[in-house]
Amino acid sequence: MSRVEDGMADTEGDIQVAENKGGAVYRLDTAGGVKDAGGNVINSNYVATRMTAIPALLGKSTPKATPTAIGARRTASAAATT
Repeated sequence: MSRVEDGMADTEGDIQVAENKGGAVYRLDTAGGVKDAGGNVINSNYVATRMTAIPALLGKSTPKATPTAIGARRTASAAATT
């Protein structure tokens, strides 16, 4: 997921995950014979039963880049190489 915020990071609905505007990669465990909210068996052997983040693949939130900040980094980088 490229960003985790708003609806997924609240306490409503079926999915709650910690906000991470830097994104995350998740692993989903699957199984067959899983029932839906109405008690009916879902006709699939690949129903997600658990979702966990892969720690090494968690993104990091960073301050929003601005043209001024980008220009300052380019200037500093150019000065360091001369």
